[in-house]
Amino acid sequence: MPSTKRETVLALNLIFGLTLVGWPFMAVFSLELFEARGAAYDNYLILLLLCVWLYPMTYIGAMAWSRLALNRSRTRHRAVRIALLPGINLIAALTMTVAVWLHCGSEFAC
Repeated sequence: MPSTKRETVLALNLIFGLTLVGWPFMAVFSLELFEARGAAYDNYLILLLLCVWLYPMTYIGAMAWSRLALNRSRTRHRAVRIALLPGINLIAALTMTVAVWLHCGSEFAC
């Protein structure tokens, strides 16, 4: 019976790849947050910008790395964990979005 780890890795790569459709909207949104006065010195906004703008590179790196791990590794659990790396980036971006919203008093501009 073939291993389902390969299908799991492929499904995770597909799911995180589909989130790239919404990435341009979030990227523009994160840039527009810097129009407010003093935004360049706000750590929450800088972290949000980094989380959002690094997502495509995280996805491409995790996809390539998980493919290599599938082909070279004896245990495929590692490949699944590597394929989940873009999820950490998504959770960080969502957390930073909520942190900015809370930090600025229920608004997205301080």
